[in-house]
Amino acid sequence: ARQRDARLSGAPLAPPDAMAGKAAKGPPRRISQETFDEAVQQNIDDFDLEPDEAVADAVKEFELQNVDLSEIDKSYAGPEGRGEHPVVAPTERFVAAVEAASGDPGSDEKRKHADAAGHFLRVSIESLNLPGWGAAVTGAGAVQAAHAHVSNVAKHALSASNLTPSETLLHALTASDTPSETLEPDALVADTTRRLCDALMLLEAVLGADEARETFAGLKFPMAFTAAAWPACARAETAVDRLDRMESFAAAVAAAATKSEANKGAFVKAEVETCLVATLNEAEAAAEAASFEEGEDPYVLASLAREATREACTAIRALTTGDDPREPASGAFAHARALAKAGAATALCA
Repeated sequence: ARQRDARLSGAPLAPPDAMAGKAAKGPPRRISQETFDEAVQQNIDDFDLEPDEAVADAVKEFELQNVDLSEIDKSYAGPEGRGEHPVVAPTERFVAAVEAASGDPGSDEKRKHADAAGHFLRVSIESLNLPGWGAAVTGAGAVQAAHAHVSNVAKHALSASNLTPSETLLHALTASDTPSETLEPDALVADTTRRLCDALMLLEAVLGADEARETFAGLKFPMAFTAAAWPACARAETAVDRLDRMESFAAAVAAAATKSEANKGAFVKAEVETCLVATLNEAEAAAEAASFEEGEDPYVLASLAREATREACTAIRALTTGDDPREPASGAFAHARALAKAGAATALCA
């Protein structure tokens, strides 16, 4: 068993008394579900342990090596293995739908199919929430597909925001199944806001896993995501649409930045702090308008202003917290300074 441990760590074996006396120090490491299952099966094959004993022994050995097992299914997989994770199938359907929509951006049917597949994947992640889901969705390509889906919907949102009122109505008439007599001129914009928020919420759900955040950083997506998604949020015509989109944008930033120093730094390089401060300022203006019952529905505005403020604060906290256990140093101070220069302190105290 200790030879397997050395193989996993890539380091020389510790003396037996050190292994027995205390757990390894330093940031926790992660292993795959397959590695854990192989260790359990090896305990059974080599030492004739019962499955429960083999699992308990593997857990103890990995914990002594400071391995994080929080995302590992600690049940016995069986001699034939655990099989495919339940979240893989909806992920693969979503990836295929996004690829089809990206290849034919003019097809409303393919866009709707990608939207539906993305919604089903998000529900699957949130409802199943089984150990190992992060590695499963990441391995199946969810990070790349979710990012591409946000970019596609954001481009569509920008094109909709640049239409004249008559063009917007014409587009809505040709792209919707709703009878023409029931359509309003802002039908396309409202539908696009829903689509963009759904895409951002899916990305947020996918980035709830460590493996997904590592992939997001490794592919240098923070810069591309900010450049693609933020203009579609900031250029919406109404305060309701802007706040709705900004809230979802900030939530996705917070998910990516949590426990990932690489993503925090990349977002600050992308100047995401200016986006978050703009969200706070937009929420403050909406709250003030709601208090005077001006413009749009004051109750809707007030509610959206609170939600947008909360998500922007969550993102700011994620950027300025040194919570990545794998990194010996944190850029939290530099990130806080960038936020201060962008006017975060003034916006937060407004």
